[in-house]
Amino acid sequence: MMGEGNRISLKFGVLFVIACVSFQQLCATSDTIFYESFDETFDGRWIVSEKDEYTGVWKHAKSEGHDDYGLLVSEKARKYAIVKELDEPVGLTGRTIVLQHETRLQNGLECGGAYLKYLRPQEAGWKPNEFDNNSPYSYHVWT
Repeated sequence: MMGEGNRISLKFGVLFVIACVSFQQLCATSDTIFYESFDETFDGRWIVSEKDEYTGVWKHAKSEGHDDYGLLVSEKARKYAIVKELDEPVGLTGRTIVLQHETRLQNGLECGGAYLKYLRPQEAGWKPNEFDNNSPYSYHVWT
């Protein structure tokens, strides 16, 4: 017969093993393809469109009332476009893909829109610095 102290030790031992296995599975299944916190400046890592219609200048700063950094638009009534190239193309079929972004409209939005586009590989006929509304994409999320 097991004493009270041994039962408590066994319970904690089992919980510890379950926690370790769960943590190991979490780490093993962590297949994040891309994550951007914007803790550091985006210069050299993101490509700003050089098309004439995209005259807006991106800023790396903290948004009002928040401690985290992000990409901020610097002027109203301008078009902005910025591209992040992944190391390799990611297929959207045969697996679960989660595309997530956060948008804070700290000064509202008038006569415009904000969106995320999952672009096709460059072999589809586009260049990151020439991104425009006609660049080929596979998925489009409006904010």
